[in-house]
Amino acid sequence: ALDWVRFFNMASTFFVLGYLAHVYFGVVGEAESQLRALATTDPLTGLANRRRILDVANYEIQRGRREGTPLSFVLGDVDHFKRINDGRGHETGDQVLMAMAGVLRSVVRERDTVARWGGEEFLVVLPETGLEEAMRVAERARLAMEHGVWPDDRHVTMTLGVSEWRPDETLGEAVARARGALYRGRHAGRNRSVLERPAVQPNSLPSSPARR
Repeated sequence: ALDWVRFFNMASTFFVLGYLAHVYFGVVGEAESQLRALATTDPLTGLANRRRILDVANYEIQRGRREGTPLSFVLGDVDHFKRINDGRGHETGDQVLMAMAGVLRSVVRERDTVARWGGEEFLVVLPETGLEEAMRVAERARLAMEHGVWPDDRHVTMTLGVSEWRPDETLGEAVARARGALYRGRHAGRNRSVLERPAVQPNSLPSSPARR
């Protein structure tokens, strides 16, 4: 009987310790997940932040170099956002950014990543996507925003630039070309999607004058 009592006490002790360890590691794991989410998520929009999108984009670039898969970027900027903040208040401006984030999430696939790139700019990373399909994604987003319902019922639009990563370039160069397209869209009147300028082919370069 005493042996059974000792066995029962030991078994109960190990059970309690095992349960407490399980609970402890579960709480620690949950806390770590929350910290990771906080470190990689924009607190206003719930999108990936700049740190997270840089990790994703660089991973996709490495995969593109290994596997030869296409990779495209869409860089969007809210039109006249300063006017929204100044004329309608920063709270309305925040609501516009949150609504923009929802629209962008709604037009991409699960494998794509949407991030708040900074201020009123958003960057979309589109793995295994060529330039034409990326342009269609940008246009879907632009049209959804053009016809959307916005805070205080005033019209809000976005201008977007589209680029495709080239195997001989860095992430910064690919995003810079998307930004160049975005700027051209601004100068052309905003509320439009614009493709990057095509690459200059060697045979299209102007010939140098012959030496004499």
